Amino acid sequence: MVFLARLDPHKWHTQTERQLALCVALRCVALRIRSFTRSIPATNGSGRSRTERQLALCVALPLVIGTVGCVSLSRGGVDERVVEARQLTLRGIEAMESNQWSEAGLLLSKAIESCPYEERAHARYAEVLWKLEKPEPAIREMTTAVRLSGGAAPRLSRLGEMHLAAGNVTAAIDAANRAIQSDPQLPQAHALQGDLEARNNRFNEALASYHRALSLQPHFPSVQLAAAKIYRLQRRPLRALATLSALREQYSIDGVPMEVLHLQGVAQLELGRHSDAAQTLSLCANRGGASAELLYQLADARRQAGDIVGARHAISQALTVSPGHAPSLALHAKLVR
Repeated sequence: MVFLARLDPHKWHTQTERQLALCVALRCVALRIRSFTRSIPATNGSGRSRTERQLALCVALPLVIGTVGCVSLSRGGVDERVVEARQLTLRGIEAMESNQWSEAGLLLSKAIESCPYEERAHARYAEVLWKLEKPEPAIREMTTAVRLSGGAAPRLSRLGEMHLAAGNVTAAIDAANRAIQSDPQLPQAHALQGDLEARNNRFNEALASYHRALSLQPHFPSVQLAAAKIYRLQRRPLRALATLSALREQYSIDGVPMEVLHLQGVAQLELGRHSDAAQTLSLCANRGGASAELLYQLADARRQAGDIVGARHAISQALTVSPGHAPSLALHAKLVR
């Protein structure tokens, strides 16, 4: 049974491959059984007995079934453990969508216990562990999901994102390269490549990757925001403003993220559009929880737009938030003269 010894269920990536392995193994067993029964001496010259053939089958067949993991001959090729694992996975996903992360983790861990080869269960469990701030086990689960998926690009890309967030830059680079090689049309893979380039201060290369991602997926808020930040670092406020304005249009009036409003207001301020900047930064500040820096920028925009009263009010708020904020102290001195 040399062939069967070489079948390692831990290396099979998909259910189709496992079923194919089962078919091949059964064919191999059939050939082995024929060879085995022919080697048995004839009984009373009348050929091999039926009992002997059945014995050979009983010895060989369990060896095959033991190699196919969660796949068996019942239920049209799907074991009850597979069905149970998939049901638990679906329940786990529903719990995730309801933000019941602990319950989701319990259900998904049971799914994996029921069938260790359920790739989606591993991937979802990785997301739960990541949400629960357990990066190392999350990365292990996503690594398993990558292997079981046969190196699927979306799984590789997500694994790379986790590695990058955890500071495993080399592993993140490897995952990004493999993801792009597997699927050059996957926007998330190019976004990851851009994040890696930006981390190394290779801003032009990062922008090239971000533009590639946006050409594949125009609505990609995290990429648009990252590109705008690079434009600002490169002192290209017009490009930053154009990117942020396009991003803002993709949200409802009340749904624009605070960071988008803040950066848009700063870009307007840098371009000398003081009234627009004052209006945008005011919207941002009214969301609550404004930083001293934001309130200082609002005061500066109002001052340059000619609204001295509004500027004094904003700078007073900035100094309330942070009494030692140097730019606010300097502007306050100008406003009280």
